[in-house]
Amino acid sequence: MAELGIGLLCYNFMAGTGWHRTGERPGRGGARATYFSLAETPRVMDGPLLETEQVWDNYASFIRAVMPEAERLGLRMGLHPDDPPLPSLGGMARVFGSLEAFDRAYALAPCRANGVTFCQANFKLMGVDLDAAARHFGSRIAFVHVRDVRGTAEEFVELFHDEGETDQLALFRTYRELCFDDVPCRCDHVPAMEGEGDEPGFVPGYGTLGRLFANGYLKALLTAAGRARPA
Repeated sequence: MAELGIGLLCYNFMAGTGWHRTGERPGRGGARATYFSLAETPRVMDGPLLETEQVWDNYASFIRAVMPEAERLGLRMGLHPDDPPLPSLGGMARVFGSLEAFDRAYALAPCRANGVTFCQANFKLMGVDLDAAARHFGSRIAFVHVRDVRGTAEEFVELFHDEGETDQLALFRTYRELCFDDVPCRCDHVPAMEGEGDEPGFVPGYGTLGRLFANGYLKALLTAAGRARPA
């Protein structure tokens, strides 16, 4: 990374599977929105199952080996929350579903390199106040994922960025107050709009048209919040 001039790595430590969705539902204007339902998720996934402390032991081994080198090279690593932030999924333990878990991760290697990817939707699904969570992490936030959902960690649907319950402008003003001008941010998952989603290789949540809309909304938020420059 350092040799290539890449200063930030967004990563996760989700055992067994990455971010998981159940399917799609009709969204605003006929768009197709991804959703998650724990009730529709297989109770047991393929492969060996890991208990909570096994995942923590694996993470500690990884982070103690990697983080000192990242710090030495001036890199940052932004840990992404489990998606969805549940204690287990398909019988596999998940550990990064609370603020306390992120504090525990930081305590393993308390340095600037050890940062947080502040995925708004996942922290919201933890039941925390997003403004308070942003202030809790402060300078530890290395990357912001702008996303919104409706529901709970057990059952939710992903929304367009302007139709959720999150006060995005208030949150961006908090980012500005916390001097996040140099922290990159990007729009995350979006519904698939008319004319996209059926082509080979399409990844739900990452449609071009939905992201064009989301990026325009993000630039408006940055301007309204008084951010010095777009990410």
